[in-house]
Amino acid sequence: MGAPYPASWACPSGPSFLQFPPTKCFPIHGFDDTPFMRKCPILWTIRFDEILDADMLNEALGKHFEMDGWRRLVGRIRLNVSEFIASRCNRLLSKSCRLPIGIGPGAPTSFEDLCSTDAPQFSLHVVTFQDGTLVSLTFSHMTTDLGGLSAILEAWCSILAGTPEEVAKYPGYKDDVMAWLYRAETTEKSKTDGSLLSGGKLAVWALRAAYDGWMYPLECRNLRVPAEAINAIVAEARSEISLEKTADGNKPFVSENDVVLALFNRSVSKNGQDLPIEKVSMLSSQAVVEYLTEGQIKAAAKAAYESQIKR
Repeated sequence: MGAPYPASWACPSGPSFLQFPPTKCFPIHGFDDTPFMRKCPILWTIRFDEILDADMLNEALGKHFEMDGWRRLVGRIRLNVSEFIASRCNRLLSKSCRLPIGIGPGAPTSFEDLCSTDAPQFSLHVVTFQDGTLVSLTFSHMTTDLGGLSAILEAWCSILAGTPEEVAKYPGYKDDVMAWLYRAETTEKSKTDGSLLSGGKLAVWALRAAYDGWMYPLECRNLRVPAEAINAIVAEARSEISLEKTADGNKPFVSENDVVLALFNRSVSKNGQDLPIEKVSMLSSQAVVEYLTEGQIKAAAKAAYESQIKR
């Protein structure tokens, strides 16, 4: 896969990029190739209470990635190439090691690793215990998010179950499924038209933004919540909704992520104005309607796409 950014911009002091015999090239889509996505490797570990066969898992994942459309996930990520890098191994399999248990030896951990080595987009790491198995997948956020990972896991399970015909088709193999958003012409006038900063006001804002960015840079930190606390809150939430049912008749499901987001929202609302929840909901809806219009979203997406093309 190619990328529209020059190598000197992405990793100026990184290792030299390897070159391999080319066959075909597909560009990474606009919304996937962003500075944030490049800096966001993902490690997803699933625990099983059974002892699984690592070779069988690896073989099934390989068959899945060799299916029509899904072969896009076979390619290597490269910068400034005109051809697609043919794959000799579409996933990196590693078996148990001492530590860490989520990443095997030689697995890529950064965007630079993907570009400078022959590492595939997905690395499979299997750790087997006497009473269970840990299956870990390492990949870049440029390749997919957790929604796409869910589709990969479902297809992987279908291969293992011997029903490859149930694997869904891969959307966006060649074409960008989001292209309609940033290439469509804006038909709705934005509410902010006529109120954009210009001249001296724009210069003042730029100076203040530069000063704030220098004095108060953004920091990324990890928040650790004890498992005992989360488990207690999740159990309480599930007990409260255990008698409720959704429209399809199934009981609603509450995950740990739902609980964490609810805690964040509750903390933010407590620090805000003392307003009833009905008024807060109404004000939020008004803000969305007034500022996040369809035309504005399309305009922003189109501008982002054009800026990437120019680079």
